[in-house]
Amino acid sequence: MGFVNSLLGFDKLIGAMLVRVIYYVGLAGILIATVIAMFSGFGMGIIQGIGTFVIAPIGGLIALLCWRFVSELYMVLFKIGNDLADVRANLMARPPAPPAA
Repeated sequence: MGFVNSLLGFDKLIGAMLVRVIYYVGLAGILIATVIAMFSGFGMGIIQGIGTFVIAPIGGLIALLCWRFVSELYMVLFKIGNDLADVRANLMARPPAPPAA
């Protein structure tokens, strides 16, 4: 029942977990696309095949770095949100300061 309550309530954000899942799905997609691109050039000839066999992993690596960067940006945004919620909770728990004389 606690899992259902955490999904229905917004006390605990699940965005960071979703970013991780989406990151791994995108990682698998980049890997599959890179392997397909590596071997697709051989249909156009041996020279084009060798070229795509060499260039496709470089493009896959660049795509992987960009995907990682975007995913980390989203993780930072969710971390900032969680930290702000902690700061708000700490400020609410502290008694108000006496007025300055």
